[in-house]
Amino acid sequence: MSSGSQRIVSDSGFIDSVRDFGLTTKDAVKELVDNSFDAEAENIWITIDERDDGEMFLIVEDDGDGIPRDDMANSLSFGGRLPWRQDTTGKYGFGLPASACCQSARTEVYSKFVDGDDEFHYNYIDTEELKQSGIQLPDTTIEELPDEEYDLELDEDVDSGTVVVMSKLIRPQYSTIDGMERNIRQDLAEFHRTFLANGKNIYVNGVEIEYSDPLMMMEGSNAVEECGMSEDYGIVDPIVYEGEDGEELEVEITLAKLPLESIIEQGVEDEYNIGRSTQGFYLLRDGRQIGGGRSLQLYTKTNRYNYFRGEIRFPSELDEKFGVQTNKSRFSLDPDLREKLKERLEGILTSLGKEIQKERKDVRADLNKEDVGKESTSERIANNTLGRLRPSGYTPSEEDLEEQESEKQRKIEEIEESDLDEDEKQRRIESIRERFERDRYINKSVEVLGSGNFYEMTHKGSQMDVTLNRDHPFYQQVYQEAELENPELQVYLDLIVYTLAQTEDMFYTNDEVRRFYSSQRREWSSVMASFLEDAADELDD
Repeated sequence: MSSGSQRIVSDSGFIDSVRDFGLTTKDAVKELVDNSFDAEAENIWITIDERDDGEMFLIVEDDGDGIPRDDMANSLSFGGRLPWRQDTTGKYGFGLPASACCQSARTEVYSKFVDGDDEFHYNYIDTEELKQSGIQLPDTTIEELPDEEYDLELDEDVDSGTVVVMSKLIRPQYSTIDGMERNIRQDLAEFHRTFLANGKNIYVNGVEIEYSDPLMMMEGSNAVEECGMSEDYGIVDPIVYEGEDGEELEVEITLAKLPLESIIEQGVEDEYNIGRSTQGFYLLRDGRQIGGGRSLQLYTKTNRYNYFRGEIRFPSELDEKFGVQTNKSRFSLDPDLREKLKERLEGILTSLGKEIQKERKDVRADLNKEDVGKESTSERIANNTLGRLRPSGYTPSEEDLEEQESEKQRKIEEIEESDLDEDEKQRRIESIRERFERDRYINKSVEVLGSGNFYEMTHKGSQMDVTLNRDHPFYQQVYQEAELENPELQVYLDLIVYTLAQTEDMFYTNDEVRRFYSSQRREWSSVMASFLEDAADELDD
């Protein structure tokens, strides 16, 4: 068989395929920041701007050790890792060339090496030129910094540093400068938080990035200052592997229960992105996050875990166990590692979820006490609408009216004994009196109903009480989740239940209809419980 002369890559085909490598603009920036920190940079400056013709460009500068002249072309080639740099966050030497080819038609690199001569060396990647040259990089030359064309932070007099100029962005992830700047800042604040917390600095368009603390466990972070420190939940033994040199390589695990009472009381759930997408595990490879908000198939994401976040830290020597790909944002856990994680975490996560759910209920219950006398949004909507609907078939008796008056006095006394200021007390007392003077109005409450129905409707004078059953799956699996996480949805659920109650009330004097509702309410409640219980089993699986 004759030996072939076919190259493993084609000239133009290779460049075009690299453009589909999957690196987004945020991925590319993170790769360049990784390179800067690998070069021992203390400061990194990122500039995102556009020319007069609207073409966007991106610059990353650092005051790191720089790149020797003889290694400039190597650093721009695929697989061209710098052998004298140890313990780097890069992988396979793909970061700079892949970022350049994916994001820019032309990328220029200027670098002054700390132990080299006192000049900046220059090389570049121009994708069209590479196609014409047989994917051969040009020779490295000596060039001055392009400070007349760009407003750079570095100048010719610095001891060392590197400037990467992506002068022709071809597929920016965001269409506006503001959008690009905001998202890159948020991304770096979280992904490089350990570097920033340890004194490194990153600036985006002149504004310093403050590190983000998703677990709320970093002393001095904005999250901890505002909300308090998370609870370190349980002691989890590290997973230990033996390295090639016989050294122990550890997978460290931290579980955090966020300070939910403080977060809920201050109403900062949105500010700190409390929800299903951010609950779960954050993976840090050599201190740099590669993914966050992941279940890792270790538990089922439900709202009860919204205040749980975990951190898994591992060295790059265990990349194979974590399935870390060239684009470090992509990974897939080895089955053996996942099984070890499951053995350590399964029971702890179950108890953590239950504890969060209970604590969240208690906090919400305490907050609801502060709402005494206030008309809820759903009650206000329903009561404003009642006047346009068919009138009630119910006529209150003297006993009903007396009970209603007692109810009014009880609510007024609750307000008077509350910690509200005097002006607020008077506003709420007047609101209660106004409601009790209406011809009829809806009042919602939540308690355990001995009937087992998911709701019941009763009368107190002109007041129609709609009571939700705290023990029914409708309340526990549907209504309470909305109450805790989606107040707008809770309003709609209230109005659906009010619809049933109001329709029943319109035909209250018709004995046959009343018997129908009494019978059907039991059937609806039973069927609904069966559906929701089966749904819970299915969703947990």
